[in-house]
Amino acid sequence: ANSVFNAKKGEISFDSCTYNVMLGGWSKLGEVEEMEKVMKEMVEGGFGHDCLSFSYLIEGLGRAGRVNDSVEIFDDMKHKGCVPDAKVYNAMICNFIFARDFDEAVRYYRKMLDEECEPDLETYSKLVSGLIKGRKVADALEIYEEMLSRRIVPTTELVTSFIKPLC
Repeated sequence: ANSVFNAKKGEISFDSCTYNVMLGGWSKLGEVEEMEKVMKEMVEGGFGHDCLSFSYLIEGLGRAGRVNDSVEIFDDMKHKGCVPDAKVYNAMICNFIFARDFDEAVRYYRKMLDEECEPDLETYSKLVSGLIKGRKVADALEIYEEMLSRRIVPTTELVTSFIKPLC
């Protein structure tokens, strides 16, 4: 993807979607320097960073073990006029679960609710799964009940994935 992106630069016009696809790819690899290049090129191309851009950057920083940097990016978003959405909060929650800081993951979930940002199925999937794997079963059940009370219905596969580690 990067080769095609670089080869076509200047030949075709990119849009924010193109840049976000590139950010998503680098994010999966935790390639922070490459993500920073794409973020810079995005601005140079006349596009501002949106929640999807920030969610990829935050996720990539977490994969690179730079959770503190992801917190800084999260905190700076509002100053840049971008209110975090569910994707951004999900990235933060995933970073803390990956770092095995379950209390902080739950704190970001609670902050999400306080900011009136609606959690989605991915929020609950990542949080409940992470808490179960971290042996925080009571906390996982509490979050699971909150999910159901919000009328978010998990798939059978998701419920099975929650049960499996407990067996």
